[in-house]
Amino acid sequence: MLVYVAGALAVVTIVGVERVTRLLAGVLTGVTLVCVYALSTRLFPTSTGSGGFAASRLSTPIGYWNGLGVLAAMGVMLALVFGARARNGIGRGLASAAVPVLLCTLYFTFSRGAWIALLAGVVVLFAADRERLQLLGAGIAPGLLGAFVVWRASQEDALTHTSTSTLQTAIHQGRSLAAVLAGACLVAAYLGWAVRHLDRVWERPDVVRVTRVLLLAAAVVVAAAFVARYGSPVSMAKRGYHSFVGAPTGGTDLNNRLFSLSNNGRLPSWKVALHAFEAHPVGGIGAGGFEDYWNQHRTVDMKIRDAHSFYLETLGEQGIVGSLLIFGALALPLVALRRARRRNPLAAGAAAAYMVLLVHWIADWDWELSGITLAGLFCGASLLVMGRRGRSAGAIRWPVLAVSVLVGLVALAGLAGRLSLNASGAATKVNDSSKAISDAKLARRLMPWSGEAWAALGAAQLGAGRRAQAVASYQRAVAKSPGDYRVWIDLAKAKTGPSRWHDLAVALRLNPLGADETRLIAQQLLNPNPGAKP
Repeated sequence: MLVYVAGALAVVTIVGVERVTRLLAGVLTGVTLVCVYALSTRLFPTSTGSGGFAASRLSTPIGYWNGLGVLAAMGVMLALVFGARARNGIGRGLASAAVPVLLCTLYFTFSRGAWIALLAGVVVLFAADRERLQLLGAGIAPGLLGAFVVWRASQEDALTHTSTSTLQTAIHQGRSLAAVLAGACLVAAYLGWAVRHLDRVWERPDVVRVTRVLLLAAAVVVAAAFVARYGSPVSMAKRGYHSFVGAPTGGTDLNNRLFSLSNNGRLPSWKVALHAFEAHPVGGIGAGGFEDYWNQHRTVDMKIRDAHSFYLETLGEQGIVGSLLIFGALALPLVALRRARRRNPLAAGAAAAYMVLLVHWIADWDWELSGITLAGLFCGASLLVMGRRGRSAGAIRWPVLAVSVLVGLVALAGLAGRLSLNASGAATKVNDSSKAISDAKLARRLMPWSGEAWAALGAAQLGAGRRAQAVASYQRAVAKSPGDYRVWIDLAKAKTGPSRWHDLAVALRLNPLGADETRLIAQQLLNPNPGAKP
């Protein structure tokens, strides 16, 4: 979170109005390069060392398929607007060529939420743009080419099924699809370069009238076909509801999940987040407190750390006060859109990319993926830059920049503390007690707010045979994280007296559905030598 604040403040203070186009171009370039690498792991599995094919949804290098999907969707919004508004033909051609790559990457993530966020971004893109028909004229060709690549990809069984397809088949189909994708990118690049000569055509009243009639007719035809295929809006709503509350779609064909609205286990976590808000409506349960609250109030035996909804989890953890502050900050770029769209032709694309991120947060946790969130925040912050008066941030530039640097340094301290924590845990596993203790103490100094640092120190001290010191460290960890049942279990393991049973009872109260785990720990404490008689 500190990195996000520092990043947004840095953009607002450092980037001038005249440089914001370069910022967005950099975001688009970075997103495209990530997606090119991601696709290469699917289309050329042996060459990239990925080692697998269609074993799961595409997530490399982000590590989470929904996160990669929303990154690609944000890139599509920027590519479409650059393909229509870049100052020269080369820029338009390169942006148009990126669209098939981005859409193909989005497809292989099989992320329903990312596709829904993409549709929301398209709505914002055309609603906010001041020259919609020109944007449509420039974007229709790369969009259709990208759709063709997606359709072609859906026909490759070895790339879209989790069944036991041979590696050789996957390699062959991957190379074939790569050739199709390369051809689509070349055609899109040429059309993007050539279409700039038609910009003035969209200013003619007769062309505008004919285009609007054709679009209206196409919309009527599509709506009629949709109703004929899926029934009336009421029946579609009923089926959608039953699909949403139903079980996830199974099977080996990953294409099937794209047409399912199943919540995929999110409803219980949403209910617990709302329960937390109802119980603590003003101040919430505290930042990062959802996992402990979930363990205490969950109704299904499922281990999760997040509510899979940024907005519901924020309400539960921060209450009304914190939520108003956070949601208000996120709304500022949308407030600035009205002025930004009059000053910069790329404003609609930046707003659409930002909206993709905000919509996707409704049902997922990838706000914790810094690369994804920073890309979206850069787009949102660019709207603030476009919409401000003057060419610089004025008198507040340097004070705000100093704050962003300070926040960044605190974030780096937290990162260093986390690295020390990881190093301590690794040393504990190999019985290197002195290094484990040293790294845990460093983490404790860098993150004085963290109960994890004290717990890591306790584990290292216990491994070194310093039981009394370990108990004291675990007690400090419990004082900082009283809702974490795992720390109470660790404290019970470190103790030898009867008070450890009280600690296990607290752990059981904090995690009622984990009774089997707590019972097993109790049996181990009663009989530490399984071979001996109890």
